[in-house]
Amino acid sequence: MLQIRNQDSPAVHTLGLIAWFLFFVLVIKNPSFAANTQTQQNTIESYGTSQALRPGILVQIDPNNSQDVIPASQETITKTFGVVVNPSSSALTINQKSNSSNSAYVSSNGDYEMIVSDQNGAVKSGDYLTMSSVDGIAMDDNDTEPITVGMATGTFNSSSEVIGTQKLLLANKTYRTVHFGVISASVYIAHNPLLATQTSIVPSVLVDFSTGVVGRTVSTWRIYIALIATLGICVIVGAMLFGAVKTSLTAIGRNPLSRKTLLKGFIQVVISAVIIFISGLFLVYLLLKV
Repeated sequence: MLQIRNQDSPAVHTLGLIAWFLFFVLVIKNPSFAANTQTQQNTIESYGTSQALRPGILVQIDPNNSQDVIPASQETITKTFGVVVNPSSSALTINQKSNSSNSAYVSSNGDYEMIVSDQNGAVKSGDYLTMSSVDGIAMDDNDTEPITVGMATGTFNSSSEVIGTQKLLLANKTYRTVHFGVISASVYIAHNPLLATQTSIVPSVLVDFSTGVVGRTVSTWRIYIALIATLGICVIVGAMLFGAVKTSLTAIGRNPLSRKTLLKGFIQVVISAVIIFISGLFLVYLLLKV
């Protein structure tokens, strides 16, 4: 008798899942998928400015002229636009028309130099950065400013190479001398994760984990959707493995001679479950990252 092979066999499902996973790998490797991040990092824009601004200064759009920029301030931190960079640091530069005598090249995302101060203490690699009391200068993040301007990838303290100092009037009416220096930093303008830990309804452990995974602050709804998706993936994979184990043990008890065939099918189910689990986590990462 001619035996027709079942097209819905575990092997067919496994091959389909492998192809599905490889498809998403190719998508993430495709440059067009990461076009937004890549374009932001490799593209800088030129703006006019009424004063010469050196690379590393944080700026915002001039409220009186959208084609110009001015040093960002702590009072208007939410309007921070990006950091002044060297035009040679990007292969693509967009020139804006401006009547100002000076120009500044600005990027809002990427790895560049940034001028920081020790107003809020020493800056260490991995610290979030925010605006200091000095216009255009960053400092170690705190839990009061609503915006973070990036993450330090270098270190700075008063014993590092200092490019300048300034006396600041403190709240207690006394003066303090702060030091300025240049560090490397990953520039991105986002909500302050330290502030979010206190004010968000999301548990701090989820905020810290999501921020650590993608390297930036993630909105509340994305965190909860990612959590629900992760739990759903775990339930599906758990159900697959539980069903495979239960079915295999029951079938072996009824027919011990079918052990080899059942073991092969069980391994295929396990492989399918692993692929689904990895693919699901990959999609959760995309949800948080994009």
